[in-house]
Amino acid sequence: MRSLILTLLFFIVSISEGSGAQLTRISTSESATSTQIYAHFDELPLYQERLSDRRLDLTLIDTRAVEFLVQPEPDDVIIKTLVVEQQEDTRLSIFFRYAPQGLSISSTSDSTLIIDLIPGNRFTGSFRELGSSLGLMVPVEQRQETLISPLAFTPYKNNWRSFFADFEDTPILTPDPAPLFPPFPLTSLLSSGEASILPIIEELDKQNMFESLRRIQKQLKSINNEEERKYYAITHADILFRLGSVEAALTQYKLLADTYGYDDAGNLAVYAAALIEIGTHKFHLAQVRLTKLLDRLPARHLLIPLVRFAIAETHLATRQYEQMNQLLDLGDFPPSLHESVELRRADHAYATGRFDEAFATYDKFY
Repeated sequence: MRSLILTLLFFIVSISEGSGAQLTRISTSESATSTQIYAHFDELPLYQERLSDRRLDLTLIDTRAVEFLVQPEPDDVIIKTLVVEQQEDTRLSIFFRYAPQGLSISSTSDSTLIIDLIPGNRFTGSFRELGSSLGLMVPVEQRQETLISPLAFTPYKNNWRSFFADFEDTPILTPDPAPLFPPFPLTSLLSSGEASILPIIEELDKQNMFESLRRIQKQLKSINNEEERKYYAITHADILFRLGSVEAALTQYKLLADTYGYDDAGNLAVYAAALIEIGTHKFHLAQVRLTKLLDRLPARHLLIPLVRFAIAETHLATRQYEQMNQLLDLGDFPPSLHESVELRRADHAYATGRFDEAFATYDKFY
């Protein structure tokens, strides 16, 4: 038990006391319609993004850039990249020649942030209202049809819709699980009598998760009370998850589950870990974890209906529709779950061929 607690504390403190991430290089690539900007790190940082017209600001939390940072040269898409250190953080600003038509940010396993954008152009820059109503506008070269062009002899030239009828299979739609992660903070699922620390956690700033994360990390360094520490640790993992650090949150929840065993904090950590596993398509692992949790929870425990509903989600994903229906029929779900339960009943109806019944429910909510 003591070794597990030390492992957990080392994991949390390493997040809060580490030297932070390093931005090592910025590079770009492009395709016919899009441009990719790669920000390379030695470890992936948390970040906040803000896109304003022709400027993208990424605030990289607890991050520093290397001294001689390689940055892309200005081109038709990017005018300038600017790296500015701000106390513990670093701001990466990217200035575009035209406002992007679309932009998304993702990460890779090798600690790289990828900014994937559809660049603007002189047309979208000059005719913004028209461009926004038409959707994506990409300049293309005008090419004339010739005798050797496929357009000259294709049988679908004047009836292109028939191409899809001839070559496309009829789509088969199956409902997928959508794990319902409880509102922040997760500890609100516990009785307020569990610990005096719970009301303090309730007062955390829900609008500024980064600031709440820093506050939790500082508290974890100074708290000696084991009872209080575990609730702060759960909230630390909770914030990591909501900031998008899913794997880090899952690792911490598993450590918490091992550390605190079968008490309410441990049970809550098991439940949260299983929800993340459902969200990352580890349905069988989540099902095993949740089933064991359900078997050991005492009667009338507050988590029981939530765990049952989560298990029903895994049955939906693994096409175990009869077991799913049995769990939904048990009832005793709290009011906060009534709409979700009704939608899951509709999903069950759709998956088992009762389409009219399913559509009647979908129509009511959508």
